[in-house]
Parts: sequence; structure tokens; C-alpha cells
Amino acid sequence: MIEDTNITIDEPNRWRLETPGNRGWNRTARPDDPNRYLMISADCHCNEPAGLWHKRLKSTQTASSG
Repeated sequence: MIEDTNITIDEPNRWRLETPGNRGWNRTARPDDPNRYLMISADCHCNEPAGLWHKRLKSTQTASSG
């Protein structure tokens, strides 16, 4: 469970909280917007098998030396 933390924002970083908002936008990505954009997260990570690159490099070296 995430605990509540008391975060103090100093003056040099206060600008990070400001946003121009979505006034004038026809669509947004907000969940409550009836005309929202479809958002698909493509920030995924995959883990290759442990020996993948070793096997490929080894086969490339064998093929090029033959």
C-alpha cells in the first residue's frame, strides 16, 4: 500500500505544477471525456532469452569465417 507522503515543493520547481489546461481542445485523453482520444501505452519492455545474442553472434562469426 502506498503511504501518504508530505512533499514540499520549492519555488524553483513550482512551475512544474502549472498547466495551460485543455480549454479550446475538442478532445482530451481524460477518462471522463465522452469524446476522448484512445490512449494505448506502448512503453513496454521485453526480456530476450539469456543466450539470444551470444547464439546469434556465434553463428554470425561461424558463417563469416567459413
